Amino acid sequence: MIEFDDSVSYEAILAKFFAEHTPGVAPRQYRSAVFAHDAEQRAIAEEVKASMIAQGKRWCRHTAIEDAGPFYRAEDYHQHHLRTLFSSFSFAAS
Repeated sequence: MIEFDDSVSYEAILAKFFAEHTPGVAPRQYRSAVFAHDAEQRAIAEEVKASMIAQGKRWCRHTAIEDAGPFYRAEDYHQHHLRTLFSSFSFAAS
């Protein structure tokens, strides 16, 4: 679970997200989305997304901005995916 640090602005978090995240066009199960909890968050998200698209980051248009609904924690087998994925690899220090 990600813990929110309120010393970082919502706008800064979204700017970083849109700058680093490159969603593909995929089935709905794997879609990219920002979930806004209120009208202010939605407006900020729309503004940051539009700004990124204007800067040439056209892939941002594939990320939907939607109203947040109830949060459901994923099943245990989905937790710590990368740790599970890389547990069979050996990384030697050089």
